[in-house]
Amino acid sequence: MSRQSLAVQVKVAAGLEQLTGDAEQLESAIRAVVKNAVDFNHGGGSVTLIVRPVRRGSAAFVEVRVEDTAGGIPLADQP
Repeated sequence: MSRQSLAVQVKVAAGLEQLTGDAEQLESAIRAVVKNAVDFNHGGGSVTLIVRPVRRGSAAFVEVRVEDTAGGIPLADQP
């Protein structure tokens, strides 16, 4: 495993510092997506975790998004 330099940012909207839910499942899901973003990134790249409120009609949700500079899954590997 090679070491690489990545910029990492965490952006959490005010009021969302604490979420209610299944802690183990939330942690497992976020850890898997962030690990993937780090593992498939490149030196000098970046990973940003964003947590923000969203509305869909009258329903309120919390969106947890990971953005990165990795190239994504090659088309040949997507099937």
